[in-house]
Amino acid sequence: MSAAASIPSPDSASPTRRAWPRVFVFLAAVYALACVPLLWIGYGADHDAWLVATSALNLASGQGYTPSRLPGYPLLEFLCSVLIPWGGCAASNAAALIATAFAALVFWRVLNLRDEPARGSALAFFALQPYVLKNAFTTMDYNFALLFVLVAYWAMLKKRHVFAGIEVGVAAGFRSTSALFALPLVWLIWRERRGWKAFLLFCLSTGLTGLIAYSPLLLKYGVQFLFFRISDFASTKWHCLAGAYHGVSYLGPLATAAVVAALFASLASPERRRAWRAQLGDVPFVALCLYGLLFAVLPDESDYLVIAAPFLALWLPRVVGRRWWIAIVALTILHGIATIDLVGGESGERRLGVRPTLGVLPSDALMRLRYERLSERLPRVGVAQQPTVVLSGNSAIEIDNPRVEPARVRVGAGEIDLFRFTGTNVYVTFRLFLDDVKALQANGWRVGYLDITRGNAINSYGYDPAKEGCFEINAQELSGLPNWPIKKR
Repeated sequence: MSAAASIPSPDSASPTRRAWPRVFVFLAAVYALACVPLLWIGYGADHDAWLVATSALNLASGQGYTPSRLPGYPLLEFLCSVLIPWGGCAASNAAALIATAFAALVFWRVLNLRDEPARGSALAFFALQPYVLKNAFTTMDYNFALLFVLVAYWAMLKKRHVFAGIEVGVAAGFRSTSALFALPLVWLIWRERRGWKAFLLFCLSTGLTGLIAYSPLLLKYGVQFLFFRISDFASTKWHCLAGAYHGVSYLGPLATAAVVAALFASLASPERRRAWRAQLGDVPFVALCLYGLLFAVLPDESDYLVIAAPFLALWLPRVVGRRWWIAIVALTILHGIATIDLVGGESGERRLGVRPTLGVLPSDALMRLRYERLSERLPRVGVAQQPTVVLSGNSAIEIDNPRVEPARVRVGAGEIDLFRFTGTNVYVTFRLFLDDVKALQANGWRVGYLDITRGNAINSYGYDPAKEGCFEINAQELSGLPNWPIKKR
C-alpha cells in the first residue's frame, strides 16, 4: 500500500456521515432498475458497439476474425462471438453489466486496502459516474477493461506482481490503452523499492498476456495493426473544441466547475497543500496524468475517460476536503439525470449558447430507442418507381436487423454495398462518400440523410449532404418519440 494512503482526511465517521451513503445506494438501485430495460434495446447508442456486434457475428458464422476497428478489441469481440448468437444484445449488454458490478466490488476492496476514509462517497462516485453507468448496459469494451485494471491495482497493493501483470495484459486485450496502466504500477514498484525481481515478473507477465490476447491480430496483420491510421477531416480548431466539450462532459459543466473551484481553494490552505504534495507521487494521480495526456491527444469521446473514474475517486477527496467532494459527487450524479449542454443536436455543429437537456443516461436511452424505431419506419420515406438510399450515420439500422438484407448495387461503372429493406426500394447505409452520392444521383436515385447525421457527414466525410441535393429526414418526427432536448454525444 502506498504511503500516501495513510494521509489524514477531514472526513470523520459520525453517524450522520455514515448514513448519507445510503442515499447513493438507493439512487444506484433506481438507476439500475431504470436502465435494465436497455439491455434489450440494441447494442448501444454508440456506433462502435454495433461494429463490435458485426465482428462477433462474422466470427461466429465462420467468416473469420476481423476487428470491429483497429487496433482491435480481441477479448471483447471473441467473448461477444459466443454471447450474441446465443442471447443477442441482451446477453452482451448483460455481460457489461456483470463486469461493472464486479468492478465496483473490486474498487471497494481497493478502498479498504488503502484505508480510505471516504469509502462510501468514493464508491458512490465510481458506481454512479454517468459514463461508467451508461457503459454498464452497452456492448463496449470500457467497463471490461476498467474491471481488469482495478483487479491489477488490487493485486499490486497485495504485492502479487505476476497476477497484477496478467490482469493488465487482459485489460489491454479488451482495450489497448489499458496497457498504459502498467506505467503507474511500475512507478509503484520503484517507489516502494520492491526490487528488480518484482519489476521483471510484472513486466514479463504483462507482456506475455498481452501478446496472447492480441495473437489473433498478430496472425492476421503481423505488427501492422499497431500502425493503423485514423482518418480525420476535422481541423485543429475543431479538435480542440471537441476535446474541451468532451472533457467538460465527463463530469458535467457544474461538477467540472466545482472541481476547478475546489482545487484552487485547496491551494489556499496549508493543510490541503500538504495533501497535494503527498498525493503527487501516488498511483491515482500518476494514472490521472497519464490518461489525461492520452485524452488530450485523442479527445473524440467523453467515454475515453471512463478509466479515470476510480482514480478521481481516490485522489480528489484527499486534496479538496469533504464538503467540496460531496458537492462534486452530487453534481456528477445529477449530470446523469439532467444537465446543461450546447445548442444543437447531438451530432450537429456546436454553437455558443447553453440549454438545459436530459442527462447522459436518459439521452442515451432515447437515442437507442430512436434507432430501434427508425429501423422499423425508414421504408416510409420511399416513393414508387424510384430507389432511395438513406445515410443513417449509425450502423444500428443495418446490423442484426431482420428487416434488411445486404445488397450490392451497380452504379455506373462501379458498385456500392448497401442494405435494402426487404420487399422495398429503400436502402440504408451508415457511410456514404461524396463520390457515391454523385454517382447515385446521376443514376436517378433519391439520396436522403437523417438530420442527426449532418454534422457527422461534414466532419467525417468532408461534405454537407444538404448542399449536395440530398433530402433531409427528421429522425425525431419519423421515430415518433417526444421531442425532448437530449445531450450531444
